Parts: sequence; structure tokens; C-alpha cells
Amino acid sequence: MENIREFFTSKNYQEIPEVPITSNIDPTVRFIGSHISVFKPYLANQIIPNSGIFMKQECIRTHNVKNIMDTKNTINWGSTFPSIGALVAYNKLDQILHDGIDLLKTVFDVSLNQIYLNISDKDIDLAAAIKSNSQLISKNILFNTKADNYYRHAIGMDGMIGRNFNFALENHGKIEDIGNLIVIEDSQIGPFAVELAIGITTILKQKYNVPHILDWNK
Repeated sequence: MENIREFFTSKNYQEIPEVPITSNIDPTVRFIGSHISVFKPYLANQIIPNSGIFMKQECIRTHNVKNIMDTKNTINWGSTFPSIGALVAYNKLDQILHDGIDLLKTVFDVSLNQIYLNISDKDIDLAAAIKSNSQLISKNILFNTKADNYYRHAIGMDGMIGRNFNFALENHGKIEDIGNLIVIEDSQIGPFAVELAIGITTILKQKYNVPHILDWNK
């Protein structure tokens, strides 16, 4: 975590403290499943520090409960995971995209030719930010390869929606999602924030091409 902290603080993001999974700070969920629960007060007030904020948050995949009695199949992504989240104002969309790519390159030592983006061409602002980023490899930008709901994100706040593209990593010909960039918009004022969300163990599982997230460090 320390190298991730150094990365964000070097770019002047403010760190937000982690909360317990059972903290009950978000009335819409029983357990913390994403750092978005901690970010919600900033979204509700629509006030985001100019420098941006970031945090590491332990999360639980509550949807795995439906498979709890399935002894024949392994839940390869695990039921708990550390999530890294960052939040900036909408006018810093280009910056947080650049920072997300830079994070993968410098902290996780991922090469650019491994980084893929899954995006809908209906999201004109996201597509424009991607196309203007000189780091990205054009053939690795995948448009409209998923169903429409893949590019939409539930925020859990009345009047707010998220429009996202997903970061993915390629390893031995297999491409798997490892995070997303989400434009958050309010039904009254439109887009006002951008969230970066990535899973640390998800990245490592794909980078090292292992069957389970706990296998990457063996």
C-alpha cells in the first residue's frame, strides 16, 4: 500500500481514512462493498477537494453469498478485496485517466500493450478523453463490445448515475477487467465528478495469470 500512497500523494491527492467493513456509514448497504460508500458525503454535497482524494478500502463481495454452498466451483476473485479509489471534479477527467494509466505502469509494472479499455461510443466525453491520451495504444481501445448496462454504474444515491469504461489487462491472450473510470452525474446539474476504482488483487491475479487471487504471491 505504501507505494500506492506515495504515488497519489506525489500527485497531491488527499488521503481519506479507511473505515471498517461493518461501519454502517452507508445506509444503502449492509457491508462496505466499495470505497464509493466513503465518498458519498462528497458526492452528496457536490464538493470535492481541488486536489482530489484517494483511499484504500477493504471490501466484501456480498453477491458471493449466492454461491456459498457451491462446493464444486472456486470463487476465483475471492470474497474480500482491497479497493483503491480516487475522486476528482469532472473538469479533471483527463488528469485522472492519465493518473490511472500511470498507476498501472509505475506501481504495478504493467506495460502499455497489456492495457485495454472497454468503452461505449455513446459516452462522448469518455471517448474523447481516451482518444486524446497519447499513452494509449489505439488497437487496445475496444468500443461497444459489451451490452449497454456494462457501461453504466449504480451509485446508490437518488438522482445520480455513473457512466463508465473499464480498464482491462491482457495476459497470454486473455483479457480481464481490473477496474473502471466512472463519470458521476446528477440529474439536475449533469456530470460533476469522476471516480477511479481498481482492485489490487484483481490486477495481480491477471498480471501473474493465476487461477485465484491468493495464488499470485506463491
